[in-house]
Formats: sequence, C-alpha cells, structure tokens
Amino acid sequence: MTPLARLSFWIPPDKTEIFGRAYTTLALPLLHARGWQEAGLPQRPTPPGVFSRLFAVARPEQIPPMERQLRRDPRWRELEAGLPPIPKARRWCYTNF
Repeated sequence: MTPLARLSFWIPPDKTEIFGRAYTTLALPLLHARGWQEAGLPQRPTPPGVFSRLFAVARPEQIPPMERQLRRDPRWRELEAGLPPIPKARRWCYTNF
C-alpha cells in the first residue's frame, strides 16, 4: 500500500465551496511547489466542516518533516494568517488506504 498523508482543514460547513476554490487557487500551487503529490480525494466519508485532501509519500517517516517545513514556510504562514477563507486550524494525520 502507498502511504498517504491527509491534510485537513476545519471550516464552517456553509463555506466549503468558497474554501475549495481558495484551496485550489492559493494553497495547492504552494503545496505543488514544495513537491507534494496529490493522491486523490478521501474515499471515506468526511464529516461536515472538514475539508481533506490526500498526498502520497514514499515513507510515513516523511510526514513530520513535511509538516514542519510547511509550517515554517512564510508563504503558508501568510495564507494561514490573513487570506480568507484559509482557516488557522489544521491537522495532519497519516493513514494507509
């Protein structure tokens, strides 16, 4: 199985469409520039208010350094700090699918 990392954002359920557009135009290009490889949408149902995307990694051990590097990236921090509707709350979790 390919190891996957899940990047999840907690957002108001009524803002999902707006957030999805912002994610695609603002966050996703930054993630691609950092070498993150999308692995499709989650196959499991996602609770209301949670926006999740999956990323393929070669080894699970890569996830913590990837997260640290992203958190330190000034461009990502700018997105988190002030460009709505990117929320400040987020979580990484590792899952095998």
